[in-house]
Amino acid sequence: MITHRSANRGSIIQGRSVHNQRIERLWLDLYRGCTNIYYDLFKYLEQCRIVDLENEIQMWALHFVYQPRIQRSLNFFMEMWNSHKLSSERGKTPDQLFVQGALSLFRHDTPAFNEFFGEDVNNEYGVDWNGPIVSTEESNNVTVVLTNSPISMVDYLQLQLEVDPLSDIHNDHGISHFLNT
Repeated sequence: MITHRSANRGSIIQGRSVHNQRIERLWLDLYRGCTNIYYDLFKYLEQCRIVDLENEIQMWALHFVYQPRIQRSLNFFMEMWNSHKLSSERGKTPDQLFVQGALSLFRHDTPAFNEFFGEDVNNEYGVDWNGPIVSTEESNNVTVVLTNSPISMVDYLQLQLEVDPLSDIHNDHGISHFLNT
């Protein structure tokens, strides 16, 4: 946001979101309703020595099995979150509020609206070339190391035929798929 819109515009508040109750509630609901399952599962796999975080092949297998599962869970959570009613907004959902806001901006020539709906935007809009340089370093970033596939393309295609990461026929949260991979 800072790089795109420039600094000192008040577009965002940097740092922790301790003063925004909705964001804090979102993070709590996201953890409780979606990501805690994977957090607990990965801790279990590590504690039982089923997965070795230093082993690149096992990390690749973990990504192969759990990346689609996590994405499916996130998509489901997003659909549910965007469809839940907000008492502070007279029972409207976030989806309804977005559409209402978009429709109210439809006839206005605003950069945010044009940018969202794909019209050309002047890339230098709001850039103060003489303004301060903003550091983009943050200490709360998580780096996910990309793992190269340890198998050939032929073996990968065969693996895709044999292991469907999204199926849960063993009802074990994908552990059997990980072990088979």
